[in-house]
Amino acid sequence: MTRYVHAGLSLLLCCAGISSRSYAQGNSQTTIQNCDVAARFVRNGVPSHKQLPALEYLARCGEAGARVLAETILQTRSEDDVGALNAFYQRVQVWRDSSVMEAASHVARDPTAVVPSRIFAIGYLLWLVNPGYQYPYGKLAEGIAVPHLPCVAGYTSEHPSTASAGSPLPQNYAARIGTTLHQLSIDPTSPRPVRNAASCIDF
Repeated sequence: MTRYVHAGLSLLLCCAGISSRSYAQGNSQTTIQNCDVAARFVRNGVPSHKQLPALEYLARCGEAGARVLAETILQTRSEDDVGALNAFYQRVQVWRDSSVMEAASHVARDPTAVVPSRIFAIGYLLWLVNPGYQYPYGKLAEGIAVPHLPCVAGYTSEHPSTASAGSPLPQNYAARIGTTLHQLSIDPTSPRPVRNAASCIDF
């Protein structure tokens, strides 16, 4: 899973003075020692086996970690690998942060971004409004005009109080997300799967 991480990603962790506690992911090969190391792995995209642990570690890095994640979300605009995006956004969903939300909103609205990237960004925005609901890619691409249960595949016991954040979500975040998705759902210039995914805000 390296295609969505680019060496040119601008990191903002170098002088943050954040914690250097160690964090193990299964074995010593995937041990992430501190936030700076996690950020470097996310930036460089190598070694590939440390990408997911590095993304997970960022959840403990506060505002600096959120900024890195937001920049990485913007780098996914050209990513069309659904499996890679799914693994990535599983790590994004632990965040309820304003900069992360803004980055996802930007990708969702970006007409130059590829369809899978925009749909996953929309799924994350929906999750912010309805935490715990599972929004798989296929159901989002179908939208609400289907003869079976639309948009969601189930519910998990996620709770916002356990989420990571550097900066809190805006007080009107749900209304802002609703406005963004309603506009997308009726935008004739957006691809049909993107409009379908955005329509899930009405489900």
